[in-house]
Amino acid sequence: MDKQEVAEWIFDYSIEPLIRKHGPKGYSDPASYKPWLRDEFTFRCIYCLIREVWRSDGQDSFSVVHLKSRDGSPELTGVYQNLGYACLACYSRKQNLPLPFDPCAEPLGRHITMKPNGELEAATENGKRLIELCRLNRKRLVEFRQRMISLVQVLEMSDDVKAAESLRTLTDLPSDLPNLSVLRPPGGNDNSDGIKQSYFAKKD
Repeated sequence: MDKQEVAEWIFDYSIEPLIRKHGPKGYSDPASYKPWLRDEFTFRCIYCLIREVWRSDGQDSFSVVHLKSRDGSPELTGVYQNLGYACLACYSRKQNLPLPFDPCAEPLGRHITMKPNGELEAATENGKRLIELCRLNRKRLVEFRQRMISLVQVLEMSDDVKAAESLRTLTDLPSDLPNLSVLRPPGGNDNSDGIKQSYFAKKD
């Protein structure tokens, strides 16, 4: 597996729109949607794809974000379909600035691509604006991608059992999977069947 294949695998920006599997409603505090959004966004940042298992603080290093800003679309404040999941580093850079497009309706994989050296390359003008807005090519983040790509490449090439276990750990789900079946959103759930598709339900 060459470096480009590793980059595409571990930092796999989807080219398909996100079809929401959950539909909780009624929480007054958007942060209350966090368990649902963790599952919805596969426990990683929607912008840089950093995973919870790569952070020592796990989910504490991530936050609920509004995709359409509260200033521009106040009527969507706290609406589940307008919420995403992002690491605190990307969240602090984006803040309440408007995105150039909806990253769920228009997947990031259609706007940006990963280069073998860990840098993101814009495929569209909107992709360029997103990279600049969230500073997705900031020096430390690019260096981190380079290290992860090299590490995964070494582990993939090894026949050692410990290497295989280390690779599994790098791409595994976090240990604190949310049990969505015990949660009771105040406004109900427009898609309760999605709970059966949650990672907790599948692992259980």
